[in-house]
Amino acid sequence: MSHELVHDVTDDDHIVRIARVLILFRPDDVGTVTVPMLTRPKGGFRAGKPDLPGGRIDPGETALEAAVREAKEETFIRLDEDRLEEIYTGVHLDTDTHTFLQRTLFVVSGIAVPRQLRHSEEHTAIDAVPIQHVAEKLAHPVLSPVIAGYVDVHVAA
Repeated sequence: MSHELVHDVTDDDHIVRIARVLILFRPDDVGTVTVPMLTRPKGGFRAGKPDLPGGRIDPGETALEAAVREAKEETFIRLDEDRLEEIYTGVHLDTDTHTFLQRTLFVVSGIAVPRQLRHSEEHTAIDAVPIQHVAEKLAHPVLSPVIAGYVDVHVAA
């Protein structure tokens, strides 16, 4: 799948809006910050690949509300909207499907690691991945560079 950054899009009706959230768990005993990553089901979009909690923004919903809702639905982790920081929004043309995608990525840090990581039936697995490996593991043409840049600037090595 290839993507092309679009600077001027005027037809909002033909944009698929997606919100994702990068949840940074509190550092463990050796100082490692981890992120919950879900595995997408076989046969669907990005089948079998790791992904962050997130999904389509429902009509009448903001990207922030969608990120909080999707995190709860997919990981059972409740997030406070006031703690999320938007780190990226961009509209891209998926040149394979000729669809405009508006992606918004939020980050929230200092979240307590749940006693047990759980995922929705929509996904096949969930893992706590060290933050330094998230961009590479995600292997997303748009979001991976954003995450890598965020880690370089905001997360201690």
